[in-house]
Amino acid sequence: MLGFLILIMLFAMLTIPNLLFIKKLKVINKNTTKHKLMFLFINIIAIAFITFFYIKFQNIILKKYFEIDENTNGGVIITLLAIILLNSLLNIFIIKIYIKKISKSNEIELIGKE
Repeated sequence: MLGFLILIMLFAMLTIPNLLFIKKLKVINKNTTKHKLMFLFINIIAIAFITFFYIKFQNIILKKYFEIDENTNGGVIITLLAIILLNSLLNIFIIKIYIKKISKSNEIELIGKE
């Protein structure tokens, strides 16, 4: 049951930021497949990056000082919630930067045409 919950949360971590990104792309009229695939790739890298560093943090700090065992359900849920929270914050930050970058290139093109 816990494995199914983890798969659902992983699916949610991949789809929800991408849906938010697609919504922002529609606002700036840049709804291209290239941007969607690039953000999906960035999102997968962000999940791997956060998971790697959280596991390292867990092995060094949480096990040593707080004596939290990751094999119990509580440890797995704490790990999953921390990864989801950090991934959500990182994805919001990446969305803002990527949309700003796309928008600036569009403004430069408009200034050049005038």
